Order: sequence, then structure tokens, then C-alpha cells
Amino acid sequence: MPLRFSLDFTVPFEVGDIVYTDYPSCEQSVVGVVTRKPGLKATVSSIKLVFETGLSGGVTVTELTSQQEIPVDRIIYTLIPDGNLFSAFTVECQSTDDRGPQLFATQEQLLTYQQQQV
Repeated sequence: MPLRFSLDFTVPFEVGDIVYTDYPSCEQSVVGVVTRKPGLKATVSSIKLVFETGLSGGVTVTELTSQQEIPVDRIIYTLIPDGNLFSAFTVECQSTDDRGPQLFATQEQLLTYQQQQV
């Protein structure tokens, strides 16, 4: 009997989505002047799902089953910043993130979140 796997998981953002983040910090140094921007606008270029696996880094199937659940541990987004500020970078989000969101759909959502953290 062949093993078949399917993915039933929805990520908050998809490839091509515009997102806002304050990571990495948006400080730019220009001839001794540091400017702080309220957030960084970027485009999601790829998404990597990291699954919770055993110590071996894999999942062992030991019994005949029609369905096996493998929880998603982390989502890693590769972002390309707008305006050629710097190179693409990654943001790693826990699937059950207690620290709060790191990516936002709008700049207003990011600013509201930043104000709540002060």
C-alpha cells in the first residue's frame, strides 16, 4: 500500500503578497545621519514550512493508518524589500507565536501593533 501525504495548513501570507515588518530594523545610515522608518514594505518571494519531526528529523510510520498528522513548527518567509534598501532576508514565525506577529498586511496594522508594544 503506497503512503500518500497531503497538506492541510494555511499560511497567513502567500508568495507575491506585500507585507510590512519592523524586522530587520529599518535604520539606514546616510553620511552619519540615521533615519528610522516606521516599517519596512516587502514582497514575499518564498515560503518554507518546517514540520515538527522526531529526533532523526523525520517522521516514522509504524502502523497502518489512513491519516498521519505532522504539525507545522515554523514558517519561514523570504522577503524582498521594496526600494532596493538591502538584500532579501528571512523572517521566521512560530506557528503558535506567543511573541506576537512579525508580518502585517498593512502599514497601519504594523503601526498599531508598535504603539501597543510601547
